[in-house]
Amino acid sequence: MVLRSIFFLILGPGLLGLILFLACTQGGFAPAPNLEFVYSTEANTGGVVYAYSVNISTGALTALPGAPFTAGTNGRGVVIDPAFRYLFALSTPVGLYQSSLNSVSGIISPVSGSPFSMSSGPYGIAIHPTQKFVYANDGGASPGIYGFNYVTGISVATPGSPYATTGSGQIILTASGNYLYSDTSGGLYEFSVNSSTGALTPIAGSPLGVTSCGDEMAIDPAGHFLYCAESNLAFLNVFSINQSTGVLTAIPGSPFATGGNQSKGVTIDPTGRFLYVVDNTAGVVAFTLNSSTGVPTIMAGSPFALCTSGFTVTIEGTGQFIYVAVNNPGVGGIAGALINPSTGVLTSLPGSLFTTSGNSTAFITSVTIPQPHL
Repeated sequence: MVLRSIFFLILGPGLLGLILFLACTQGGFAPAPNLEFVYSTEANTGGVVYAYSVNISTGALTALPGAPFTAGTNGRGVVIDPAFRYLFALSTPVGLYQSSLNSVSGIISPVSGSPFSMSSGPYGIAIHPTQKFVYANDGGASPGIYGFNYVTGISVATPGSPYATTGSGQIILTASGNYLYSDTSGGLYEFSVNSSTGALTPIAGSPLGVTSCGDEMAIDPAGHFLYCAESNLAFLNVFSINQSTGVLTAIPGSPFATGGNQSKGVTIDPTGRFLYVVDNTAGVVAFTLNSSTGVPTIMAGSPFALCTSGFTVTIEGTGQFIYVAVNNPGVGGIAGALINPSTGVLTSLPGSLFTTSGNSTAFITSVTIPQPHL
C-alpha cells in the first residue's frame, strides 16, 4: 500500500474534531498475486510426490523446499481438496495417502492415520466439489470405487464403500457433484452421488461398453459433455451428459480421430474452448470445441511436440500454462507450454523439461490459490 498523504483538520475552537484522511493508491487496495503449485507422482517405485511453485509470469516451475515428499510406492493418482486443505495421492499397493496442504508455502505433510487402506491396486482418484468426499478406484483383490469422507480431517469410508466395478481406471465427477463416472476394463461406469453421505448408486444401463478411456477424462466447464481418449489408440470419445439423470450418450461422429498414435491424458482449458490430448509419441494433440454440440476439431499446427512419453496433463487455473507428466525412465520430468488465449496454440516454455531428477512421472495436478487483498 502506498501512502500518498495524511491530512489533519481541526474544526473550530477547542479542538471540536479531528479527521484523519488517508489517501491511498488510486483503485484502493490491490490484490496480491494468486499462488500456484504443481504436484506430480513418481510413476514407478519412487513413491514420492514432486511439488513445484509456478511463476505466474513465465510458467517456470521451481521445486518446493523439502520436495519430493514421501507417498508410498508406485504413485497412481493425485488430487487437491477444493478448499486447499489437503492433497490426496494413491500408491500401489498401500492405498490412499492424505496430507495437509499449507496454502501459502505449498508444502504437504501426512495427516494422522495416513495411509488409508484400500485393496491392492488403486488407480484413479477424484474429489467431490462439496469438499467432503474423495473417491479412488481399485482394480485389486477387492475391486471397486472406494469412497472416503474427510470432513473431520481424517478419511473415513462412506456408507457402502467400495462400490462395485470391474477393474481399475480413472474417475471424474460433474461440477455439480451429482454424478460420478469411472473408466474400467469392464466399461464406463455411471453413478449418482448422495451429496449428504457420499454414497454412490449405479445409474440404470451402467456400464457403457467403451473399450477404455485412457488415463484421464475431462468434462467441459458447462458440464454438458464428457471426453475420454481411447487408451493405446488414437481416438477421442465424446458423450453428452443428461443433466437430470446423468446418463451418457455418445454424440454423433464419436469417436473422433486424434491424428496421433497412442492417446493418454486429456484436459480442457477453463474457458471450455480448447481440449488437449496427450499422445505417447506425437506430443499433445489440440482441438477447438463447439460448446453447443461438443464436437472437437483438430487445431492447426497440431500435434505440438512438447514431449514424448507424455502421460497425464493439467492446466493451471488462469488458463495460461499447460503441464504434462512425462513417463520416461531416465529422462522423466514435467513438460510445460504457454497457451495462446486466442487460438489455443501451444509454445514450449523456456527450460522445459522441468526436472524430476530423471525419474518418470505419471499423474499430475495443479492448484491456483486465490490470495486476499493486502
